[in-house]
Amino acid sequence: VSTQSTGTYFILIVKGMATIITHNRYGKAHCKLLKINKSQAPLITVRVFDVTVLVEGNTEVEKAYTQADNSQVVPTDTIKNTVFMLAKPKEIDSYDQFALDLAHHFLNEYKQILVVHVYIEETPFKRISVLKEGGQEHPHNHSFTQEGAGIRTVNVKFRRGEEPEVSAGFHKLGLLKTTDSGFENFFVDKYTLLKPTNDRVFQTEVTAKWKYSPSLLKGIPFNITWDGIRQTVINVFASRYSYSVQETLFLTADEILRKFFQVEEIHLEMPNIHNLPSPAPFPIEGADTVLHQTTEPHGHIVATLRRANSRL
Repeated sequence: VSTQSTGTYFILIVKGMATIITHNRYGKAHCKLLKINKSQAPLITVRVFDVTVLVEGNTEVEKAYTQADNSQVVPTDTIKNTVFMLAKPKEIDSYDQFALDLAHHFLNEYKQILVVHVYIEETPFKRISVLKEGGQEHPHNHSFTQEGAGIRTVNVKFRRGEEPEVSAGFHKLGLLKTTDSGFENFFVDKYTLLKPTNDRVFQTEVTAKWKYSPSLLKGIPFNITWDGIRQTVINVFASRYSYSVQETLFLTADEILRKFFQVEEIHLEMPNIHNLPSPAPFPIEGADTVLHQTTEPHGHIVATLRRANSRL
C-alpha cells in the first residue's frame, strides 16, 4: 500500500488489488409495440404495450466490460428486433405468456445468456362508441380511447436450468369513495393534530404485484386471473367499511389469496390521497361537497402478504 499526494488530497494505491464485477445485466428498454389484430375484420382489436428485456451473461459476456471483447455480446438492437419479430406471427393472448416465450427464446438461442428478465407494461385502450341515428351508441370498428383504470404489468425472470419466476400486477388503479370510511382510536401525542372521524373520503391509487406458483404456471389462465384480482381489489374497496387504509389493504390481499390459489404472494401499495376541507377563508354553502385534494404529501401504506403455510 502506498499513497500519493495531489496537494489537496491523498490517493490510496493498493498494489495487486483486482476489480471484479459482482453483478451486471444489459438489454433493450421500452420497446413500444402496437399489435393490431385483423382476424375478425372489419372489427379490429389492438394491444399497446411496452417491453423491456434484460439479460445476464456468463464470464465470456463479462469480457465486454473487462477486456473490451464484444464477441459474445448479443447486441441490444438484436434484442429489440427479436421482441418485434416474435410479436408478429401470432395473436398475443396474454402478456404473461408472451414474456415467457421471449425468455425461452433467448435462453434457447444464446448459450452465453444465463438469466433473462422480461418486463411488460400495458397501455390499455377501449373501443370508442359513436352515436348513430336515433341517438343509440354503437362500438366503432377501429377507433379506441385510452383507459386509465389500472396499467397492467408482467415480470418474468428465467435462469437457465431452473423454473421461470412469473409475477404480474398493475399500477395506477384509481379508486375513490365519498363515505363508508373512517380513522379512529389512533395513537395521540403532543404533535398530533389529526381529528378522529368515522366518515371521510377515501381515495387511493393502487399498485399490486403478485407472484405465481412456479409449479402451476402451465395451467394458469393469466388473463382471467388478472381480471379477477383487479375486480377483487375494486369489490373489497367498494363494499366494505374501511377502519383504516391498513385494514382495507389486508382484507384485499386476504381475499385474493383465498380466491386465487395460483398466487403465492401479493404486494399492495395504497397511498392515502387526502381530500381536505376547502381552504377558502370565508363560509361556503355546501362546503362538505367541495374538498381540496392534496397529492403531496400523502399517506403511503404498503404490505406484502402470503399464506401462513407458504415456504417463501
